Amino acid sequence: MMNKQIAFVLSLVILCPLVQASGPNALDNNWQVDAVCLEDADKCCRLVSIERSKGADGKSLKNLAASSRYKKHPGDIEVTAVKCINPTKNAQCGAYKVADMQAQPALQGCTYKAHADNKQVTHSGVWLLDRLCYNNFITKQVAGNGGAGWAPDKSRPISEVEFHTRGCILIDYCVGMGFTLLSKDAVTNEYKLDVVIEAGDKGAQVAYDWLSAEDIDNPKKGTAPSADGAMISSARDGNRFVISSVCAIVSAMVMNA
Repeated sequence: MMNKQIAFVLSLVILCPLVQASGPNALDNNWQVDAVCLEDADKCCRLVSIERSKGADGKSLKNLAASSRYKKHPGDIEVTAVKCINPTKNAQCGAYKVADMQAQPALQGCTYKAHADNKQVTHSGVWLLDRLCYNNFITKQVAGNGGAGWAPDKSRPISEVEFHTRGCILIDYCVGMGFTLLSKDAVTNEYKLDVVIEAGDKGAQVAYDWLSAEDIDNPKKGTAPSADGAMISSARDGNRFVISSVCAIVSAMVMNA
């Protein structure tokens, strides 16, 4: 019996590193989300919750491979490798810890106007994008990054917002303007504005806290502050959450043995 217990613990010691969260990475893309908003007459979104959309398998969406981006632009010589935009204080771009993030700027957005007629609206399968990139590279088609409408990370949000990277959204000069939610126009296949997210703690801050910490391998839901102001997050991919919890217990047992 003891040999079986030892074998079980050893198997978890081997398995646990494989199922633990990999952590956020500045190059993570495909920020398609399901968001619940309280919306006023001007379509200003006070965020109730936000989480990564699910795929056909019922699990949260993952990063899109670079190869699928090149297939989207056959023969388009403008398509270059996505550039890593570093939202942290460290020199190296890529994987990061939330504690290493640059100082957060004040988060702008729309001004929510409370009214009895305001409704709760669910936006499913929309894309999260910072307002600066929406204004400059979808609306104005600014050409300062190598081509008209190209963002600092070399993605083109008007036609491929799904390749826009987390680092580019969170870099201080972009994220300070706040966030938008976009949908794809069925006729033009271009991305258009659905709503602007409210400035401050009940909107942009919720989106910022969620996006800066979201782990693609261990997705969570970001929700508006509770009555006492605490941010609530809940794991969604249940099997990974259960295994991770068991791993944490086993790790504590090993450390205390």
